[in-house]
Amino acid sequence: MKKQYFLAIAMFMLLTVFAACSSDDNLDNGKGKVDVASKFEFPVTFADYNSDVQVGNTRAAANSSDTLKHEFVNMGNGIVADVTLQRDKENLSGNSDKSASTRALTSDSYTMLAYQGGTLKGELKGFISGGSFIPNAGDPESMSLAPGNYDFVLYSTSYFTRSGNNLTLTNANGYAILGRTNYTVTATPQKQKVSFAMKHTAARVRVKFNTYVKVQLSNFSSVGFSAANPAEVPSSAVYDAATGTWSTSGTGGTFGFAGSSAWTESGSVTYSYTSPSYSYIFPGSNITNLKATFSNVTIYTENLNGKSLTFALNPVLASVANGSYLISITFHYNFLYLMTDGTTGLFSETTFGGGTKTPIAVVASQSKRLAAALNNASSFAYFSNSSYGTTHNSSQIPEPGWYQGFNQTSFDADGADGYKFTWEAAGSADGTTIKANEQTKYPAFYTAGHYVPTLPAGKFLTGSIVGKKWFLPSAGEIAKLYTGVRTGAGLNYEPQSMGGGMYSTTFYEDHILQYNPAAPLGMLRMAFWQVGGESPNDILTSSTIGNSYFTMSLLDLRKDNGGGPIRPFIHY
Repeated sequence: MKKQYFLAIAMFMLLTVFAACSSDDNLDNGKGKVDVASKFEFPVTFADYNSDVQVGNTRAAANSSDTLKHEFVNMGNGIVADVTLQRDKENLSGNSDKSASTRALTSDSYTMLAYQGGTLKGELKGFISGGSFIPNAGDPESMSLAPGNYDFVLYSTSYFTRSGNNLTLTNANGYAILGRTNYTVTATPQKQKVSFAMKHTAARVRVKFNTYVKVQLSNFSSVGFSAANPAEVPSSAVYDAATGTWSTSGTGGTFGFAGSSAWTESGSVTYSYTSPSYSYIFPGSNITNLKATFSNVTIYTENLNGKSLTFALNPVLASVANGSYLISITFHYNFLYLMTDGTTGLFSETTFGGGTKTPIAVVASQSKRLAAALNNASSFAYFSNSSYGTTHNSSQIPEPGWYQGFNQTSFDADGADGYKFTWEAAGSADGTTIKANEQTKYPAFYTAGHYVPTLPAGKFLTGSIVGKKWFLPSAGEIAKLYTGVRTGAGLNYEPQSMGGGMYSTTFYEDHILQYNPAAPLGMLRMAFWQVGGESPNDILTSSTIGNSYFTMSLLDLRKDNGGGPIRPFIHY
């Protein structure tokens, strides 16, 4: 037993010696320090923009696109700008341009600093290769660290000016990157890994304009962005490597989106125009108080030359390092609408334009107090079950020929009144029939007369609109919509301003729903779409056209023996 006891003690002592020798092998000359250059590995990854952002008290996912701020700005010329500031979700993981940018970043030289308790303990210079930071071979600088807890900082050397612990940036760009990590150095194991997630030190911003009508790309070449208050955009930034904090100095930092031809267009119904590049700004820049200046830009027939758009989104949001932002500006027109309470108001007064009112129709004529429903009552309905003609009306306009143009006077000549033909016995040929009550005999009139607008939850018709009846519009009333949609500025889009006619007397040539490069079309559809409505078809069912034809076309007075979409109208 004594022999076994002494053998066990001997084995224990031998293992202790071996362990000490193993530990000493990892230490620097037995001085109790670890040689970082030879004993450590430094894996490096390049983080996406917005990969680590705080939204409220939660960490946002890398591919989030959170709306941070939102404001409507009335530009005072009939145009309302809907401005949003969002987290930009483009160019994140999997995007084709990431590999190219990564190659550019890895070609730089790098410096690694080690801090313990805010005190610099060493530095190494090197490069990135194969996804790791590699210290320069033969560099006279070395780093030997005693076991303990350290903050390691790795930064791209070319873009920072270092003075002691301060790393200064005087040029905001997408290549100045920095990583910081905390690691506890131990005597073992032989190879330790200190991993870095390299992040962009500057924030970036891009701009997207959204319109309902096609705009020439070259128009945006002259759009300039600047800080409404230059003092809120610094011209330099300093990173304190000892504490891991940023500070800024200077004023007058700029936003630039150069390159006219590089603006990209997308969309075929609505259109978006995106800036050709990002503007890079220092952390701490106020990106909620900006000014856009326009020159040589025409939108919705309005020349914005000399106009400016200033938006101050509250509360103030300062940019953060590695943050990517999108300023999205959607241009609306201040059309006039009929509301649920029977009043009329501009787009800016609706819930879609920053106001409180709920629209139910687009005002087609203020003098006639006439408005068109936001949606069709039906995509198809016959005029009558027995005859497609208007002989069941008390009066009618002459039947047109193919492609025969009619001006507004022609449509008004018979005193056509859709309400009369829909809801009054006097509007029927027999003097007794109310066509709106005859679902089987007169489905188009019945469908229009029994239209009920779809309202948001908790919203109801009130005031003077209660009890008002919808009706199947006459040809003249449809023409009022196509050529006479009024804006809040009192403008009246007559045929010539919307593309002209086939002849001087024709009320319309090319239907308003299409874009014509020679003329700013699409205004009518915008009036409906921007408040969640349905754009009118190029053909609508009329209550008055012809002896045997009744559908009204924007292109011509369509000879159509079939039915068509039913767009109810109302007198307010």
